[in-house]
Amino acid sequence: MREFMGSAAPYVDWCHRVRGIALSRELIFDPELIAAYADLPHGRLKSTTVGNHASRLQGITKVVNADSVQRRPSQRKPSDAQAPYTKFEVEDLWEWVDAHASAESRRELTILLAGGLGAGLTGREISDLRVGDITVNARGVMLRVGAPRERYVHVLPHLEHVFADAAGRAPAQAFVFLPHRRATAKNTASNFLTSNGRMPAPFSTQRARGTWITSLLTDGRDIRAVMQAMGVTDFSAIARYLKYVPALTPGEYRAQLRGEKDAA
Repeated sequence: MREFMGSAAPYVDWCHRVRGIALSRELIFDPELIAAYADLPHGRLKSTTVGNHASRLQGITKVVNADSVQRRPSQRKPSDAQAPYTKFEVEDLWEWVDAHASAESRRELTILLAGGLGAGLTGREISDLRVGDITVNARGVMLRVGAPRERYVHVLPHLEHVFADAAGRAPAQAFVFLPHRRATAKNTASNFLTSNGRMPAPFSTQRARGTWITSLLTDGRDIRAVMQAMGVTDFSAIARYLKYVPALTPGEYRAQLRGEKDAA
């Protein structure tokens, strides 16, 4: 019974508060509505878990709304990954940042770009990052990312100076991005971007993260290390980026399988 309540409560809340559906069992426990709910993004929940919730909801529907037509929720597929930024688009973005007259705007935009392109952080993760989450030592710069995808990420060498500078600029509890804030909202990063003018290549922290992922895979990084740095365990989360990774040449393919360093 507890499992059924755990599945039904968030679903009913979504129907009523998000979709504006009246609290009627005939309206809420509808197979097509359940299928639509199952196809939504569900945060950290795996597809199998979402499928289990949907199955329980369909089971409830058979009891409380037996006249409705049963339809199996469609299998949830991972959303298609955005194409990574090209080398020239990245250069344009950095030029756009440098063109801002305000030193404060340049600093905040630099942190957003560096967080995505240099560490694969999402907009919310960049916004939540505090100065105390930065570790700087002789081996480089590492960021501690909080919930829900807790992990440590080593910043790419060419952008680690951004966070090394931030580490010495404010107290440990201060936010790295927009340090004078007291809290983080869902759209903190996107709202700041919107207020800073039109970009040459529309900037998306998610696309910057994808560019970071693709660059690591292209450079031959171990896929397990990349997934750990992404904060994911489901292979589908990284598989959708593989189409943007250049195919191996015959020499690279042979070298990979034979453990050779020379791919000629």
